[in-house]
Amino acid sequence: MSVKHNLKITPDQFIPLMQGKKKFDIRKNDRGIIEGDVMYLQEWENGKYTGRSCTVLVTYITTYMQRKGYVVFGIEEIDSQT
Repeated sequence: MSVKHNLKITPDQFIPLMQGKKKFDIRKNDRGIIEGDVMYLQEWENGKYTGRSCTVLVTYITTYMQRKGYVVFGIEEIDSQT
């Protein structure tokens, strides 16, 4: 069963995602996110939400060459609100 995680994302990461260039995300996995989970990413700038968001499916996870506790999430966009 997938879990939905609400997360902030900065414009420098959000814009390439919306342009279809960014197919991954690197984060500290302190939420126990697993393949099949959904991440609801809300753009966060200057201490507030901008109103833009997107929902992505976690398709792959690896710890290869990451700092302790960090992972690379392979992601696929499901929906966006821009």
